[in-house]
Amino acid sequence: MKSLVVFCALLVMALAHDPHGLDSVHKECHNEVASQHYLCMAKGLHLVTPEGKVNVNGVKTHAGHVVSESAKIDQIAKECAVDHASTEETVNHLFKCLEEKHVLSLAGHVAPQHHH
Repeated sequence: MKSLVVFCALLVMALAHDPHGLDSVHKECHNEVASQHYLCMAKGLHLVTPEGKVNVNGVKTHAGHVVSESAKIDQIAKECAVDHASTEETVNHLFKCLEEKHVLSLAGHVAPQHHH
């Protein structure tokens, strides 16, 4: 619960620069109960399917916002787009991995180089 409060506070501060569409997704997910907030965000960002499975193309799309080399995008997808035993574990891994790769952080920040 504490991490969700921190996530929401940092996300609100970072929404001014929003190439990933976090602002609109966060507004849609704002009223979700704490346990469903991350899942709602992941679905809204097309990181997971409506069934809660990883959407590899969605992960690659977000990686492509900050990385221009296709080999690096593929590597990020290989490491981050991994289905786990539960949807909650999958979503937690996705956000953690994408943050470690400087693609999408829980604070809503992206890497300094932004490519289209």
